[in-house]
Amino acid sequence: MKAMINGAPVPGYHCYQNEHATMQIKLLGLFNVVNIITAMPYFNVLGQLINFTSDDRYAITDMKQYRFSTPVKECIQMNG
Repeated sequence: MKAMINGAPVPGYHCYQNEHATMQIKLLGLFNVVNIITAMPYFNVLGQLINFTSDDRYAITDMKQYRFSTPVKECIQMNG
């Protein structure tokens, strides 16, 4: 994921490996801001990731925990 906060790059990395999902976000790509996430991935019959949900996201404004999900509406193949 590529994001900007107040003009500063904040890249995020999602990883699904050995049946575990994690997320790491680094300020300027150097300093950990987030280095967690237990998520539930969902795959279709073709083995394509179609969604994952996580209950460990917090809103900075109210410090409440919320469910996060990233449903995928379509998959396309790019560059082979």
